[in-house]
Amino acid sequence: MDFPTSEQAQFPIPAAIITGYGILFSTFITLILIPAMTMISEDLKQAAQKHSRYRIAAQPLSSLRN
Repeated sequence: MDFPTSEQAQFPIPAAIITGYGILFSTFITLILIPAMTMISEDLKQAAQKHSRYRIAAQPLSSLRN
């Protein structure tokens, strides 16, 4: 691959490379990381609700009447 070496090309080449990596990074964040974090958050919410139901159900009936 032949890269231009003139002074005018010293800024656009690194800027294009940075832009390309920025697009790849934002695509990864948008398509993989955010949905994964959302699923983990929902799983933790469900686990907390499940755990709190068992804790309430495990109490003796006599304590619920008072």
